This record gives sequence, C-alpha cells and structure tokens, in this order.
Amino acid sequence: LQGNGSAMDVQAQRLHIVSADLQLSEASSILVHDDLTLDRFYFHGVNSSTLDIRAARQVGITESLGMFYGELLVTIEQGDFAAGYVDVDRGKLVLTAQTGSLLVDTLHGSIGEYNIELHAAEDIGSSQKPLYFYMQPGVYTLSKETFDWGRNLYLDYNRSSNEPLVLNKQGAGNVDLTLNGSGVEITQAGTLGGAIKAQGKTVVVTTTAGSIGTQEAPLNVVTALAVTLRSAEDIWMCNGESGTILKEVTAKGTISLETDGTFSNYWEQTPVIRSEAGSIALRAAQISRAQLQTIT
Repeated sequence: LQGNGSAMDVQAQRLHIVSADLQLSEASSILVHDDLTLDRFYFHGVNSSTLDIRAARQVGITESLGMFYGELLVTIEQGDFAAGYVDVDRGKLVLTAQTGSLLVDTLHGSIGEYNIELHAAEDIGSSQKPLYFYMQPGVYTLSKETFDWGRNLYLDYNRSSNEPLVLNKQGAGNVDLTLNGSGVEITQAGTLGGAIKAQGKTVVVTTTAGSIGTQEAPLNVVTALAVTLRSAEDIWMCNGESGTILKEVTAKGTISLETDGTFSNYWEQTPVIRSEAGSIALRAAQISRAQLQTIT
C-alpha cells in the first residue's frame, strides 16, 4: 500500500497490511472492526497531518512501525499491541492498548523533536523482554516520552539527559527499570515493588498511598548516585553488594533498609531517615553516617 496525497479513509471488517508507505497532508483514518494485521508500516505526515488507526484486535506482531512528522495514533481496543521495532523521526506517536499490554521490543527516538505517548491498561513491556527505548544522540531537549500503564512497567531506558525520567501511576504495581544516562522520579498511588538499576544517577520514589516494597519482596535499588524514598506507609528496600548512597528516606510506617555493601551519604550531606511509626532497621556491612528520626 502506497499513497502520496491529501487524505485517506479506510473501513474494513478485517485488514491485513503487508507493507505501507503513506505520505498524507490531511487528517486520515483506518478503522478495522475486527482483526488488524500490520506487518510493516511507515507514515509521513505532511503539514502536521494526523493518521488515526483503530482496530478491535491485532493479529500477529508488527515487524516495523515508523513515522516522520505529523501525528500517528494506533489504538487496539481488545488485547495487546505487539511490535518489533518502532521509529519516531519527528512528530507525535500515540500507542494505546485499551484492555491489554504494549509489547514493543525496541522504540527509537530520532534526532528530530518528537512526542511519544504509550498507554496500556496492563503492562508496558514484559518480564521476558522489557521495552528497549533509546534516543539518537543530540536529540532535541524538548522531545519527551509519556509512559502510562495499569499494572507493571518493564523498561530499559537509554537517554542522556540532565532531566530525570518522570513516571506517574495510579494503583499498585511493579517496575523493572534500567536507566542509562538519566535518573528517575516515580510517583505512585499504590504499593510499588520490583527493581531499579540507575547506572550512577539519582532515584526518587514517592508513594502517595501504599508502601515502597514489602517485607516479602523489598524494592531492589542498585548503582544509584543518590536515593530518595518517601512513602505513605512502609519502606522495604534491599540492595546487593554494591551498597547505596542515601539522600532522604521518610515513611509514615516502618523503614527497613538492607545491603551487603555500604550505606553512604550524598556528598557532604547527612541522610535523614525518618519513621513516623518509630521503627527503623538498617542492615549493612558499613554505614558511613545517618540521622535517624522517629515519632512514637
């Protein structure tokens, strides 16, 4: 399927697109009432045009999906949306799985200014294959990504930036997050567990409801430059042999921090560890210094 024109509107009961290269200058749409199979698809939005692709279900896996300028919206109403490689070279891309997960192997943000939104009722990525996101070196600082998920986030995020990746979530769930080149700020209204590997950057985790980690499954934070944890309930954090640089740890409930290495301080600052419940447990091979505060 090839097109170079003003607009295109397609409606079908079932649709299989083996290969498409579309250049459109006006708002266009592809509506599939049942099954959509999308093998290879590329969209060039002239004059910031929009292409809205919507289907009840996806059949198979999209091998490649790419865009240049304009807005490309892909919505799957039932089940998952799966893709091997997605490339955004300027423009806005919105991928939505209304009832399932977004299972994208690789997502590439190119050097042009882009806006990427990922929305999933369940997971983004999977435990077997986290979403690998990487940014072209020299990308515009105005380029941004939005991750919106309902259950768990599995993300390998590679973008060199002085600004942290900001994640906001409603409800409990886990993260399996690897960061290369940027820190992260997570705010979650629900218990947050899983693992965060920060590669020498800052980690800030806040729960406005629920705990950070649980006694049975503490949050694992490794290789972070500085860690700040703020919880509406308890904090349970563990770390392997690498140790942790603490900046601030506050909770309304119990605080339990454990490492086989060293709990050290951020630069010359003394980390404040504060439990309103009056229960703090630190277990480490060495603790450089810390200020403990409790309210009983």
